[in-house]
Amino acid sequence: GNIAHLNLINANRFRMLDLTVPSAPANHGANWNDPNGAPHASWPVGDGAHIVMAEENGGGHIKILDVSNPSSIQIASTINPVPSASMHNPHVEGTFLYCAWYATGTRIFDVSTPTAPSEVGYLDTFPDHDAGGVGPGNWGTYPHLPSGTVASNDGTYGLFLFKYEPDAATLDGTVSSSAG
Repeated sequence: GNIAHLNLINANRFRMLDLTVPSAPANHGANWNDPNGAPHASWPVGDGAHIVMAEENGGGHIKILDVSNPSSIQIASTINPVPSASMHNPHVEGTFLYCAWYATGTRIFDVSTPTAPSEVGYLDTFPDHDAGGVGPGNWGTYPHLPSGTVASNDGTYGLFLFKYEPDAATLDGTVSSSAG
């Protein structure tokens, strides 16, 4: 819509602007101060009430912010599957959050319930895990191609093109013991 998300990494703040009148941007609610610092990038969740915000620092988290009341932004949940590595950029496509997570590649989360996200897959683009922190590895993941192909760019190992198919490992049938 007309709301811009500003991730003020050096000021440790996230804020929103109303751009209904582009020549006169207006604050949309209150600034939100990130207690861990380094808000780097954000993406809206499809429900319109939540925003995924990434912290780009060593051990950086994903925070899902409840912005349903812009004057009182709250943390709805946090994600940090790899405390030794930082994340870079998040993108939401449908109910899935795709993250470039530097030295641990692309991480995929189900955010259909923003207060209870769950990791559903990952692609390791950078096998040199001891690097950790902010730096080498996956700098960007883009899941918005019409074909459903996901593109991830690893600064060391190049471009990875893949598809995440959530039902690829689904079992259908009845399991019974060989003893009857």
